[in-house]
Amino acid sequence: MRFFLLRRLRITTQLILAFSTIILCTGSVTIIDTVISAQQSAIAYRLVNHLYPARINVDEIVTLVNGIDDDGAWYMLSHDPIQEEESLQSYEQKVQELRGVLNQAIALSDTLEQRQAMLEFQHFFFDKGAYYDNAQKTFALKRAGQEKIAYMDYTSSPFEPQIQLYASIYINIVEGEIAQQTALEKSYVNIARALDGVLAGLATLLGGGIAIVVTRSISYLYRELEEKNALQVETNALLETLAATDPLTELPNHGTIVMLLAKELERARRYKRSCSLLFLDLDHFKALNDSYGHSAGDTVLREFGKLIRTGIRDMD
Repeated sequence: MRFFLLRRLRITTQLILAFSTIILCTGSVTIIDTVISAQQSAIAYRLVNHLYPARINVDEIVTLVNGIDDDGAWYMLSHDPIQEEESLQSYEQKVQELRGVLNQAIALSDTLEQRQAMLEFQHFFFDKGAYYDNAQKTFALKRAGQEKIAYMDYTSSPFEPQIQLYASIYINIVEGEIAQQTALEKSYVNIARALDGVLAGLATLLGGGIAIVVTRSISYLYRELEEKNALQVETNALLETLAATDPLTELPNHGTIVMLLAKELERARRYKRSCSLLFLDLDHFKALNDSYGHSAGDTVLREFGKLIRTGIRDMD
């Protein structure tokens, strides 16, 4: 009787130790998984709300700056007072839009490198003696009748290389941080999978009846991890779509088009067949944009994008 009680007590003690180990491991995994999930959520939030919008912003900045320079050039070359007035109005409108986009980009900057790169670009464009100030002096020369000197001053400015330099610096910073965050996210996924493997191995070693209890205790955790992994897959798919799609027209963006074009050209060379590229242009779009504002222009671009998406085949 005493031997039976002692043996029973030893088994009970072993079960208590086994369950305590299971509870400790399960609790540790749950805590670590919660921390990992919080980190993954923070990474996804930063990608969606900071880094991808920042990457889109720099494209808007480059487009606006090129448009400003084009309007300035039209003003310098024109001898028609009406056209000169329209060019200057468009010039100043784009300058105001650029100020807003720059302020938005600075607000989106969540690292010192991003903010510093954008501030340097802002100084290059708007500081005293910078591009905008020099352009105003050049315009004043033209109004004073010194058109030749004004034209020489305007065309001698190394504008395009500087813009590309500042844009590439900022893009490299943002894309480097995107790559860093993506790698960090993958490492968290690998840690979660490794923890899953450790926990599964522990359950196997316990065996028998303990294994049944362990399986029941961790089944909820597995389901939760699967749901989170499925949610993460959906988030990654959304992020990939955002990275490859223009947010306004919902059409493939410049980077995606370049990649697809390279693939199609390679396929055409491989199979020795022709490859067609169709360029579409909206007539009088600039006039519409200038007359009714960029909101109307954005509406036209969205509808145009919808027509293209619904009017082409999946293989096109």
